Amino acid sequence: MTSGTKNTREISEIPESYQRYIDVIYSISKKKRGGWVTNKGIAESLQVEPASVSGMLEKLKKKGLIKWEPRKSIRLTDKGKMYAQQL
Repeated sequence: MTSGTKNTREISEIPESYQRYIDVIYSISKKKRGGWVTNKGIAESLQVEPASVSGMLEKLKKKGLIKWEPRKSIRLTDKGKMYAQQL
């Protein structure tokens, strides 16, 4: 199996709802100095409540896709950036 095939399979295994958040975090981070994103920024982009964002951030953190501590900014990990660039 080639590296590209493996990466494509791994991405397809990530639920679509996760992919939306990764895509939004990546898009916002490209516009921000240092790549840090806020919960509020994600919520506004997705038109959801900040509490909903927090729940998803916990899931993304457990998958190793973001760096985040509650009430602090969010940043994609290298793994998260790789997924975002392939979406």
